Amino acid sequence: MIIGFLAWYGGVVMVLSAGQNDLPAAVSIQEIPTQVAGELEYEVIVVNRTSEPVYVPTNTYRTNGSTGPYFSVREDDMTVLLVAWRFYSPPKFMMIIERAGAQLKLLPPNESTSMRFKVSFPLVETMPPYGDGHRRKVFDRAALRKIQAEIGVVPMIEGLQQMIRSKQDGSGFHALSPAENTESGKRIYEVQQLSYSEQVELR
Repeated sequence: MIIGFLAWYGGVVMVLSAGQNDLPAAVSIQEIPTQVAGELEYEVIVVNRTSEPVYVPTNTYRTNGSTGPYFSVREDDMTVLLVAWRFYSPPKFMMIIERAGAQLKLLPPNESTSMRFKVSFPLVETMPPYGDGHRRKVFDRAALRKIQAEIGVVPMIEGLQQMIRSKQDGSGFHALSPAENTESGKRIYEVQQLSYSEQVELR
């Protein structure tokens, strides 16, 4: 049985599982040594595996205006901490203020980009993801075994390119930002393709 294979993308060597072979981006996550007690630091590397340029969410910001990746756990395995840079479908409940969004970085074929983040426990679930209500889960280190990165890869759509060029102030996009330059066009969260890293043991 094939568990994984080595892949070389734009000067970055990655170990990919068979299930990752069909994803638009190769994503890896690795721990970075730190001297701070009780704190973990990681680097996520994203490589465009397609033959066309794509956009990758960066500089993500949350509902409350804070910045950083989105923290949650996998629905099918709540021992896996999921760290995401992506767009989420709108919440099913009323929200007075919603600031969540991200900037989009252009990533040519075989090119890579990276993001670093830190984790300390107990860790509070961010918003988004929205879940069923405003209450946030609190994750204890003892309840988690692994960590995984999730990236929402956005294809290069003509209407989206025009909107990015028009944002001279560097402002970002929200999940409901139109991805197509038509009134009935799809939103960004509807056109993104999710790519995942391998699950890595939490130290």
